[in-house]
Amino acid sequence: MSNPNTVSRFDEIYDSTSKAVLAFITAKCGRTADINDIFQNTYLELYQVLRKRGADYVTNGNAFILRIAKRKIARHYSLLKRLRFFISMTTTNEDGEEAELSDLEADAFSETY
Repeated sequence: MSNPNTVSRFDEIYDSTSKAVLAFITAKCGRTADINDIFQNTYLELYQVLRKRGADYVTNGNAFILRIAKRKIARHYSLLKRLRFFISMTTTNEDGEEAELSDLEADAFSETY
């Protein structure tokens, strides 16, 4: 069960930072489909830190949550770069033609939702 101080501190930080964090994530994301996941994971990590370390652990909520968001974005988008080392550099696309990984990356970020 959660500590009431943890929940109230989380709510306080969320209320004062959610618009700024959403704007930051939106500006940095390569795909709009990723925004909600990164936003949710950012605040989930904040809640986990508050539960583990206590409500008084975070002194500057704005700086702390933006640092978490920055790390979440970096981890999310560096995954594609890391995958390059583990998969073939060429693959077959939908038309049966060979496509290089860089072409697939460009296609993935050009989709609109």
